[in-house]
Amino acid sequence: MAHGGDLEIAPEAGGGRALLAAVDHCIDVLDKYRRQLRNLEYGLALGSSDGARVVAPLMTSAAIDEQGLRPQMGKAAQELLAYRQAVEAAMRSYEATEGKIRSDMNRADS
Repeated sequence: MAHGGDLEIAPEAGGGRALLAAVDHCIDVLDKYRRQLRNLEYGLALGSSDGARVVAPLMTSAAIDEQGLRPQMGKAAQELLAYRQAVEAAMRSYEATEGKIRSDMNRADS
């Protein structure tokens, strides 16, 4: 839930697990569309009109050149993978901290 511009994950939503699921979904969607854009590498068959001959190479270029959509989607997927790793590290840290606190509380109760 967005709250004041910040992303807030409700505990009942699974916290880090919910974030990981969302990231995995985004990566899957990006990969799907990147595969579809790969078809543009072979050019578009828009017809033989003057307009089609002008537009087809421009669409291909916009999709696959180094500043195009497909490479940018690849960079986004890499960023999402890095974010996923950061969430996993945060989850491990949280688990370790929570375990230490429980242990300390159990010793204090004894």
